[in-house]
Amino acid sequence: MERPPEKSKGNQQAESNTTKPSLALLVSFGMEQKGWSQTDLAESANVSQSLVSNLLRSRRRSYKLESLQRIADALDMESIPLIEASTQQPAESDLDEELEFLWDKIKELPNHSKIQARNALATIVRQSEMRKSQN
Repeated sequence: MERPPEKSKGNQQAESNTTKPSLALLVSFGMEQKGWSQTDLAESANVSQSLVSNLLRSRRRSYKLESLQRIADALDMESIPLIEASTQQPAESDLDEELEFLWDKIKELPNHSKIQARNALATIVRQSEMRKSQN
């Protein structure tokens, strides 16, 4: 059996510097593709709605593998990217790259989904502005 070629340190560093989407981003994109709410995903994956909410808001740092597998299955996704995303701590410097990734994904969506994405982003911006004005 032939062994795969070993990676050089340069290749390993390049791979580790590649930005991967966050768990929240992957799940929200999967929900958007299906047109699902948090409740829809929770019911389909047989997990609590609060778990889905916390996941989408990045409120927890760890999740049971079984829960991630159920979510992946419900969204017709591979579980490995969700598991990998759940173990990484995104740096603030990765935020711009993650937003760029998300923007590229939004541009690929059909128009009705682009409208939903725009509306969701507009809501987030309004809520953020309200929080700023209250402080």
